[in-house]
Amino acid sequence: MDAELKAQLDRIEELTLLSQKTVLSVKDAARLTGRTEKSIRNRLPEIPHYKGPMGICIRRTDLEQYMCAVKIVPVSTLMR
Repeated sequence: MDAELKAQLDRIEELTLLSQKTVLSVKDAARLTGRTEKSIRNRLPEIPHYKGPMGICIRRTDLEQYMCAVKIVPVSTLMR
């Protein structure tokens, strides 16, 4: 199998598994958001999370709410 094709298949498998998780590690949260693990760790005071025997856990729903915390309404809709 071509190495590039195998890498693409591995990435698809990784993203498929990630999409099924409801509780994320810092590494998973970084993959999901496209940020670095360091960036996620720096934002932990703002992101609801839990500390357990396996380390830091972030609920997917909490992360999604954090990412969409501020709704911006376009000015054009306010002018109507």
